[in-house]
Amino acid sequence: MLFEEVHEEITKTNVNNLLSRYHNIKRLAGSYTPKITSTYSLTPRSETGLTSDSTSAKVNLMTEAQGILKEIERAFKSLSANSRNRIHLKYMSEDNLFDYQIYTSQNISKDTYYRELSKAQLEFAEAYNGGELMVFDYKREKSD
Repeated sequence: MLFEEVHEEITKTNVNNLLSRYHNIKRLAGSYTPKITSTYSLTPRSETGLTSDSTSAKVNLMTEAQGILKEIERAFKSLSANSRNRIHLKYMSEDNLFDYQIYTSQNISKDTYYRELSKAQLEFAEAYNGGELMVFDYKREKSD
């Protein structure tokens, strides 16, 4: 099999670490408007008259967040319908649902929920940025 050597637990942890920050990334990627100072400059000045790097840092952070958000959304759209549903309810829903609320509302067992969530996380890891979240375990059998 092509992905027999995928270290599933670490890969799922990578997905969880990224997607659990989805709402933070989304807020950072949101609209940013630099303050216009009294001199009608888009670059804030300090009391000494020197330009501040804070605007540049904010713009860079916003640009990076927008790139990550775009890649999350691209990977999300490539998932199967069932995986999209699992990922959306677990990480992207505005309701911030607990796991037990999700599997109770869907009338499925806890074990089934976690099994399907695991599949969705691995599918997302494959789709995100060319498999960037995947971790491989390169244990090879010795041949005589």
